Amino acid sequence: MTTVLELEKRFLSVGTVARLVGCSASTLRELESRGLLPFTPARLAGSEYRLYTVADVEAIKAVREAQHRERQEAA
Repeated sequence: MTTVLELEKRFLSVGTVARLVGCSASTLRELESRGLLPFTPARLAGSEYRLYTVADVEAIKAVREAQHRERQEAA
């Protein structure tokens, strides 16, 4: 059985990912709820904790960059 400590070495928390991409944890949850992420974050069995991989971080960065470009073009 995989322990929580082993998972923490392989996955990133929503707070850590938010800091890495420059937004809040609530923004990440909103992106997920609106279906804007090209993946569904993994979750610990029996909990609501979202777990992200490094590849997920790159995908979130791409989504955020696309949103920024759209806003610039609309202005």
